[in-house]
Amino acid sequence: MKTGSKPRTALNVDRVISAEIPDKNKHPCLHELVGKNLESFIDVPFDVIRISIAEDIDYDQMLSQGEILYETLHEEQKECCDLVLAAVDGLGIVCSAWTGIASCLLPFGRTTASLFKLNISEECKSSLIKLNSSQARILDVLILDECSMIPKHALQTNDEVLREVTWVNKPFGGKIVILGGDFRQVLPVVRRGSKPNQIDICLKNCEIWNHFQVCHLKSNMRVMSGDKDWIDFLLRVGNGTANDIDEQINLDAECMRQNDIVSKVFGLKLQSDIDLSEKAILAPKNVDVDRMNEKVLQRMEGNGKVL
Repeated sequence: MKTGSKPRTALNVDRVISAEIPDKNKHPCLHELVGKNLESFIDVPFDVIRISIAEDIDYDQMLSQGEILYETLHEEQKECCDLVLAAVDGLGIVCSAWTGIASCLLPFGRTTASLFKLNISEECKSSLIKLNSSQARILDVLILDECSMIPKHALQTNDEVLREVTWVNKPFGGKIVILGGDFRQVLPVVRRGSKPNQIDICLKNCEIWNHFQVCHLKSNMRVMSGDKDWIDFLLRVGNGTANDIDEQINLDAECMRQNDIVSKVFGLKLQSDIDLSEKAILAPKNVDVDRMNEKVLQRMEGNGKVL
């Protein structure tokens, strides 16, 4: 675009707002455009249809499905389910999860950071939510999944936000908060943190944790094959009793791979028509993932393309 000209297309607009801020003296017209929205120079479409979430829910179908699933619960699960249903009957509920993948599995789910507008750059110690938020006042029940990954700062911020928005000086502004998770799984991620750092930032070390009523589910529903040795091993790993003096887990020899694990899983050459949906290597660090991904890509036939 030339100096002094005005953008006429969406492409030109994108080029303007994607560039660095122009100098006010050298390019006054471009400098004036920065900060304006698209309505300043592009007509906004009026045929936008907004669908209410409430109209998108078949409550009869959900009730029927819930009754079917309820009959599949064992005694521990039914005890917890009855306790929750008695507390939330007839109230407005919002579901969220700490991770994006988990939130996609929930009906109209959102990440906890998105729901409370947590400031990620400040380690979730503050929120950008408006104090006049009507949504926060209307909702009565908040269900937070994958709670073992939620840092204590985030839960404390949620508590402070709901107290301020509702003007009710009670835990979470008097809202019912239901946490679900397994503390044998992944704890909050602390960059370059040690084991004590991860434990310190854990949800159980939050001051408001003492206000929760804890329900325990002790049956391992994911391992029902009857392999007692495997079940006991998973419990030892989760409890930390499988660790040696160096905090390392001692695996059986059959679980170890001395040679290249990429060759073991993917082979020496990958053809373009091969199905990779059932092949995967899990690693705790991104640097290891990037290194193994590079090895896998080198085994694929054809020329690579950078998009």
